[in-house]
Amino acid sequence: MVNKKVKIKKTPLKHEKLITKLLANLRGKQSQQSVNKKMGFSYNKVSRWETGQVKITWGEFVSFCEVCNIEVKQVASMTMAYHGDITNGCEFFKFLSSIY
Repeated sequence: MVNKKVKIKKTPLKHEKLITKLLANLRGKQSQQSVNKKMGFSYNKVSRWETGQVKITWGEFVSFCEVCNIEVKQVASMTMAYHGDITNGCEFFKFLSSIY
């Protein structure tokens, strides 16, 4: 048996980009305006989260999931069920989109 070295991409994972894409996928077909209204915001905070202008807090994320009718536990477990290349953001988000 030959031991081969696995090449690991050294591309840094852009967490901000991951969360912004995740939020957009979780929101689904609901408009940003609709989610803002349901969350009690008088301005477009969802857009700011999705563009990375403002970071979402854990409490806001939980509320966001509730408004989108998604359980946080489900998001976590389905994210952990992903077995593809995590450095491939497009593939990862296609996976998430297929769930939600």
